[in-house]
Amino acid sequence: MAIKLELEIKEAELVVAGLYKLPMEVAEQIVVKIKTQAIPQIAAEQEAAKAKEEVKTDEPAPNAN
Repeated sequence: MAIKLELEIKEAELVVAGLYKLPMEVAEQIVVKIKTQAIPQIAAEQEAAKAKEEVKTDEPAPNAN
């Protein structure tokens, strides 16, 4: 069974930091799983934000007539 959580990046970082306080043989698989799922999502969000910003800067400025 699996659950899906939506966390802010800072919240996920806190979870991972807490996991690092456990012995690595316990925490390593979970940390890897979180990073494996989080990294592509963060990259996709950054690309989307970059593309949105590029569209904004490519738009002509409104005429001040």
